Amino acid sequence: MMEARSILTRALHDSRTKRLSRHTCGTYEYLGELRLAEGNFHRARRLLSRAHRIGVASGDPEAQFEPQYRLAEAELGLGNAPLARKLAVEARDDFAGRGNRLEAAFAARVAAQALLCQGSWAEALEELEAIHATLEEFGEQFEIHRVARLIEAAHNQTPIRDIRAHERDERGRQDATTQSDGPAQTQALATSVSDASGINDSAVTAATTSSLDSPSFASPGSQPDLVAGRSPHFLAFLKTVDAAANSNAPILLLGETGVGKELVARRIHMRSARAAAEFVPFNCGTSSGELFDSELFGYVRGAYTGATGSRKGLSRTAHGGTLLLDEVGELSTDFQTRLLRMLENGEVRPVGSDRIENVDIRIIAATNRNIDQLVQDGQFRQDLLFRLDIIRLEVPALREHAEDIELLVPYFIDLARRNGLGSVKGISKQALRRLMNHDWPGNVRELRNEVFRLVTMNQGRFISSWEPRSKTVNVATMSSVPELVRDSLKQTSGSVTAAAQLLGIHRSALYRLTEKLGIDLSDFRG
Repeated sequence: MMEARSILTRALHDSRTKRLSRHTCGTYEYLGELRLAEGNFHRARRLLSRAHRIGVASGDPEAQFEPQYRLAEAELGLGNAPLARKLAVEARDDFAGRGNRLEAAFAARVAAQALLCQGSWAEALEELEAIHATLEEFGEQFEIHRVARLIEAAHNQTPIRDIRAHERDERGRQDATTQSDGPAQTQALATSVSDASGINDSAVTAATTSSLDSPSFASPGSQPDLVAGRSPHFLAFLKTVDAAANSNAPILLLGETGVGKELVARRIHMRSARAAAEFVPFNCGTSSGELFDSELFGYVRGAYTGATGSRKGLSRTAHGGTLLLDEVGELSTDFQTRLLRMLENGEVRPVGSDRIENVDIRIIAATNRNIDQLVQDGQFRQDLLFRLDIIRLEVPALREHAEDIELLVPYFIDLARRNGLGSVKGISKQALRRLMNHDWPGNVRELRNEVFRLVTMNQGRFISSWEPRSKTVNVATMSSVPELVRDSLKQTSGSVTAAAQLLGIHRSALYRLTEKLGIDLSDFRG
C-alpha cells in the first residue's frame, strides 16, 4: 500500500504546496471520520472543522468539500440538523457541479438524513430513493446499506441522527451472538485456524477468547486496538507501566512510530485514580500559529476574526484527568515556552481573556524522536524536559517481542471482521511464520494494517501465504498507475471505497483517476 500511495500521490498532485495542504487536510479528515465511527461527535467536529479551514485556505475544492459533508454529519450527531443540511447541500451541489456524481451522492445522503431529523419525511424519501439509484449504479455497497436504512426510517417516520450507531449496534449483536454460541463455536474457530496453520490449539484459543479479557488488552468496546503481549519482555514492560499508573507524576513515553504509545497512555489513564475523568490527546506536531493556543488553552468569543463563540480548550477539558502531549518533540521553541508556563503554574489563560484559570491535569508526553539529542542540539528546552521526564518508559518495538505476533494476528483478523472489513476462515502456518519473521519497521500499526489488507483480499478463504511487498518503487514510472488501479478494482469487484482503502488514497481521488485513465468501473462488477 505504501508504494501504491507514493505512485498515486505523484500522479494526482503536481505541486509540492498543494500536496502538503491536501495531505494535512486529509489527515484531519481521516481522524475525524474515525471519531464519527466511534460516535464522538464533539471531537469529530473539532477535527473536521480544522480540515475544512485548511481546505478553504488551500483553494482546493476537493480539500474543502470532502471534509465539509463529514462535518455536516458531526453537526447532525450533535443535534444541529439545519446547519448539517446547509453544509451537506453546499458540498453536494459543488460535487455535482464538477461532475463528481459519486461524492455528490455521499454528501446528498447526509443532507437527506438531516431532513429526516427535521421531520420532512416525504422530501427525505424522494431524495434518498434518487441517491440509492445512483449508488446502485456505482456499486457502493457500504453507502447503499446506509441509505436503505434511512429509506426504511423515512417510511416509519423515524429520525436518525447517527446512521453509524445502527452499524455499531449490529456489530454488537453479532459479537453477542458469537458469545452466546459458547465454547463450541469458539473451539470451532480455533480448530479452523489450527488446522490451517499447525499452531497449537491452546495458543489459538488464547488468542481468540481469553486474551481479549486479559489485563494486557485494552477493552475492544472502548478502543479499536490493543496493548497486548505474553512474551516475558513485554509482560515486564506492562508491569512497569501499571506501576507508573499508580503515581501522579508526569510520564515520558519513548518509542518508534507505530508501537502504540497512545494506547499505552490510555492504559495508564484507565489504571490511575483519574480514570473517571477525561483522557485528552493533543497532537503537538499538527498545531501551528494561533491553533496551538486556541486548541490547548481555548478562547473567548471575539478573541479573533471568526471566533463567534467560546471554546474550552483541551487543557481545561482534561481537568481532573490526563492530557497526552503526542509528538512533543515536534514543538517549536516558542510553543515549548508556553507549555512550560502551564506546567510550572498549573494555570491557563484562554485566548482573548484576561482571566487565568487553574487546571489539575496529569501530563503524559510521547515522542518517537531522540529527545536527549534534541536538547543537546538546542531544539528542545532542557527545563521543559525536566518537567516531563519524571518517569521515562520506552515502548518496545515489535521486533523485540516478535513472538507476540502469534497473539496479535488472530486479534486483528477478528477486529477486521468487527469493523466490517470482511472475514476469513483462518491463516496458514506458513503465512503466520512469515509474518512473525518480518522486521515490521512500522511496528504494531503496520502489522494491523497488513492483516486488514490480507482479510480484505482473502474474503471467505484461508490466508494461505504472505510475502512482504517491495519497499522500492520508481514513483516516476507513471505507466504502472493504470495497472495498480485496475488490480485494486479487480480485487474488490469494482468497489471504489474498498479499492481506495487498498491503495491508501481517498475514494474521490481514485474516482478521479478512473475517469482520467478511461477505466470503466462496470467492467469489474459482476
